[in-house]
Amino acid sequence: MSVVITLWAGVLLQAQQLTVLGNYAPVLPLATSELAVVSIGKEGINKKFLSTLSEYASLTNFQITEKSDSSDYRKIANDLKSFKRVVISVTGETVDVRFHRKFLNSLDLPAPVVYVIFSTERMLNLLEEPLEKAAAVVVTYKLTNDLQKEAADVLFGKASASGKLSETIGYLFRKDDGVELLAGSSDGLVPEDYGLKSYILNRRIDELIDKSLQDTVFPGGQILILKDGVRVYNKCFGTHSMTDLTPVRSTDIYDVGEITQTNATLLAIMKLYDSGLLRLDDKISTYLPALRSTNKKDVTIRELLYNESGVIPYLRFYQQLVDDETVQGPFFQGFVDKWHYTRVGHFTYACSDFKFKKGYISTQPSKTYTLQMGDNMWLRSDFKNTVLQTIGRTEMTDKRYISSSIGFILLQYVVEAITKMPMDAYLDREFYQPMGLTRTLFRPLQRIDKSQIIPTANNEYLRRQDIHGYVLDEAAACLGGVAGNAGLFSNVTEIAEIYTMLLNKGEYKGNRYLKDSTCELFMTSRSQRSHRGLGFDRPNIHNVNNWLANNCAVSTPEEVFGHTGFTGTCVWADPVNKLIYVFLSNRVSPNIWNDKIIQKRVREEIQDIIYESMK
Repeated sequence: MSVVITLWAGVLLQAQQLTVLGNYAPVLPLATSELAVVSIGKEGINKKFLSTLSEYASLTNFQITEKSDSSDYRKIANDLKSFKRVVISVTGETVDVRFHRKFLNSLDLPAPVVYVIFSTERMLNLLEEPLEKAAAVVVTYKLTNDLQKEAADVLFGKASASGKLSETIGYLFRKDDGVELLAGSSDGLVPEDYGLKSYILNRRIDELIDKSLQDTVFPGGQILILKDGVRVYNKCFGTHSMTDLTPVRSTDIYDVGEITQTNATLLAIMKLYDSGLLRLDDKISTYLPALRSTNKKDVTIRELLYNESGVIPYLRFYQQLVDDETVQGPFFQGFVDKWHYTRVGHFTYACSDFKFKKGYISTQPSKTYTLQMGDNMWLRSDFKNTVLQTIGRTEMTDKRYISSSIGFILLQYVVEAITKMPMDAYLDREFYQPMGLTRTLFRPLQRIDKSQIIPTANNEYLRRQDIHGYVLDEAAACLGGVAGNAGLFSNVTEIAEIYTMLLNKGEYKGNRYLKDSTCELFMTSRSQRSHRGLGFDRPNIHNVNNWLANNCAVSTPEEVFGHTGFTGTCVWADPVNKLIYVFLSNRVSPNIWNDKIIQKRVREEIQDIIYESMK
C-alpha cells in the first residue's frame, strides 16, 4: 500500500515547469499497486491529479482541510502506517499550511514519503522541516489540469522531468538543484521496504561523500550496502585519480589492502579446516619445517588468526634487496636533501637514489626471476624462501593483540604447504571461479585491462614508479603480489558476494562452499585477550569511544565481523540485521601519507548513518 501527499507550488522555475528534488534510493518512478494520497487544501481542487494516479494504482485519498483537528490527524497518521508508499499533496493557495505543519513534522512512517508541490517559494520554506524527511519532492508552479496530470505521470514514470530550481530553498535545496528523471519503469525497491529510511541513508551518505571529495579525502570509490541480500545503496563516486578523471564504474577494481586477509587467506584456512586438513591448535611448524628450530616453533594457527602470536607485526623485506653502499645517510629521514626527495609521510622522505644488489632484480621475467613487483621489475623466485627465513630469525613479542601482517603471511605459507599449490590458484579453484567471481584476483594485470583497475599511489619509494595494477604493500610486492596480508583486487559487488556466502553459512546460489558449523565458528569466536575474531576484526565493545582502538562506528552491534584495508577500504557483515556494508577507495592516491579518511572517520560515519537509518 502507498500514500501520497501533494503541495501546489507557485513560480519556482525559470524555464521548466516541473522539477524533481532528492529522489533518494531512488523512490521514483513509483512501482506499486496501492497508493495513499493525503490531500491538504480545498477538497476536489486536485481532482485531475488524483484521477490520473488512480489509473496506475489503487488509490486511497485522505483529505485534510482547515477544519481538520488533532483527532483527524491521529487517525490519518495511524492509517498511513499500513501503506508502503505515501505521497503528500498540499494546495497552498486554499489553506494555511502552518496549521498543518506540526502534523507533517510528526509523521514517522515506515513508507517513503513523496511530496508533490504546487505552491510558492514561501510555501517550500514553510515546509522545510517535513521536506527534510521526504524521499522525493516533485515541484510545479501552476495548478492546472495539464500540470496535475503531468505530475502524476512523473510519479509513475510515464513522463520525464528535468527542471532546475531558480533559487535556493532554505538549507535543503540549492539553486539549480534538480534530478533528471526519465520516463520508464522501476524495480520498485527502496530502503524503506527493508527497514531503512532513504532520506537518512541516501541523502546523508551522498552529502558525506560529496564533502569528502571536496576535501580530497580520496579521488573516488564504491559503496554497497545489502540488507536481507538486497542492494539498498549501491553507488560509485568520484574519479579514478586526481589526474585520471575517468568516472569510477561498478566494474572497476581496487587494491583492497588488508581485506585480503578475510577474502583470501582466511577463506583458504577455513576451507582447509572444513576439510580436516588442519586444526586451529596445530603448530605452524608442523607444516613449515624451516621454523622448527626457531622461536616460532610453537606458534599456532589460532594465535595467528587472533593476531596474538607474538610474531612481529611487520618487516621490511625489501631492505635485503637494497645495496646499502648506494644509500646516502639513512634510508628515511625527516627532511629533504639532494638524496632524499621522495616523500613517503607527512614528515618523512625516502632515499631517492639507491641501487639494488646485483642479481636480485631483473627488468625481464625468466625462470630465475618470476616475482613481479612492478613494471619492468622482477624479483628472484627464491626470495620467497628468504622471506620465510627472515621471519624465522626475528625476535618474538608478548602474546598480546597486535595486528600482524607477518602472521597472515605465515598463514599463506601454511596454506601453500598443505595444498602444494600457490594460494591464489587454490582460492580460484575452491571459491572464486565456482562462485563466478571474475573481478576478484591477485595480479590483476594478467587478466584485466589496466583501464579497469583503479590507480593506487604515485611514485612509490621502493619501486620508484606509479603503482597501478600492482599491490601497494611492499611485503606483498616482495612475494610477487600474492601474499597472505595484502595483494587482492576486487570491487564492492564481489566482496559482498563472499560475505553473503559467509552469512548464508557457507552456501551461495545453491552451492555449498563451507560447512555451516565452520562458518558459525569463525564468525562468532572472539579472543579472550582482545576484541578480535578468528581472522576477522570485530567491534571493540570494551573501548567503543577510542577511535584509535576501534575500526567500527559506536553504533555497531558486537556481532559484526569484517576488516579494513590500508588503501582506504572496509567490509562489515552484521548477522543479526542481515546487513553487509562495503566501502572501497584509493585514499593513498596520489599521496600515500593522505590519512584524512582516518582522521575524519569517513568509513565509520557511513556505518553510523546506516544504523541511524534503521532506528
